[in-house]
Amino acid sequence: MVFAARTSFHPAVNDALGLLAMAANVEWADPASLHNGFYPFAVPAIMAALPSTSVLAVTSLLSLAGAVVVLLATWAIAARLAGRWWALAAVVLVSVDPQFLAYAASPGPDLLALGVAMTGLAVLTREATRRDA
Repeated sequence: MVFAARTSFHPAVNDALGLLAMAANVEWADPASLHNGFYPFAVPAIMAALPSTSVLAVTSLLSLAGAVVVLLATWAIAARLAGRWWALAAVVLVSVDPQFLAYAASPGPDLLALGVAMTGLAVLTREATRRDA
């Protein structure tokens, strides 16, 4: 994260534009055009299936939804492990992080994937602490 903060990297430019370029070159008859080894497999296909005027809007909304899931999972984990006040502090600290805000406002799969991972960690935390009680 420190590296990204000290460079000109921005997810809207670096990730979204690459995904849009891949989506523009998707050939449905050629499965190899759906994946290049760097970007996630399904994202260019999803972007190619959307009307070209709504691609950035839809993927930006997915990033925002992922950000909300990340914050909810952060709350669930911290509240379970440290209490409600620490959970509130954790959510506030995550939500004001400039990199988190940049990814939340940018089209791309990053926060959606992080939201899924954090949800899994929240479920694991709940189950692990339930057995201890």
